[in-house]
Amino acid sequence: MTRVGLQPPQNKENLETIENAGKSSSLICVQFYFNHGGFIKAFRWFSITSVVSKRHYPLVRERTIDERLIVPQSGGIYRLCGNGFAGKNMRQYAEAWTAIALMNGQYVHWIDGACRFNPDRILRCFPEAYPEANYLLRNLFVGRGFTVHQFASLVQRIADELTITDAKLIVVDGPIVMHLDAQVRDREARTLLKRCMAKLTQVAEQNDIAVIVITAAKAYSKRHKALLDIIDKQCNQKL
Repeated sequence: MTRVGLQPPQNKENLETIENAGKSSSLICVQFYFNHGGFIKAFRWFSITSVVSKRHYPLVRERTIDERLIVPQSGGIYRLCGNGFAGKNMRQYAEAWTAIALMNGQYVHWIDGACRFNPDRILRCFPEAYPEANYLLRNLFVGRGFTVHQFASLVQRIADELTITDAKLIVVDGPIVMHLDAQVRDREARTLLKRCMAKLTQVAEQNDIAVIVITAAKAYSKRHKALLDIIDKQCNQKL
């Protein structure tokens, strides 16, 4: 015969076991009685499962992005603004559009103002079964300036390079980074950036191509905000 009943712990060891067991279990004392008399007490843990009632939530429509609405349009400047250093998390869009242009047999110019260009990220945008994807990188021209004046020089001569490549896409990653150099005065930084943006606008309109600039979404200083405003005024698309 077996008798089951709730019993308090008899010693400190059982008390510690109860405290560590949590609220979802209970200590139950099981007494086993024998025909010849006497019994044995055994403490066993039995899990108590609570029944959670189901709640009915309203149906939420799945939102999808129409890729045709976010593809850069020719003849203007498209600003990608995101989080991280100089809009780091938005590079994936520019890299994907670069890969598409390369697969279509087009040339692409990439001005690396943030000094972070990695060709492997472009290769990962190609389909796995795409044949000889490495050879497509020959149509990608990358320029990197280590000072604000070198960056400005790359932008100013882009028009001459287009007469050779006839590229349909230009990516400018981190155009503000060099202009935030402490050795460059505020007025000089604003003047150089205005010239660069005016040149990019002219190139986009005259050659009917898309120009993408990647920047941070939020400014972290007064100077940074002034430079972001200069870029924002020249952009007719934004993501």
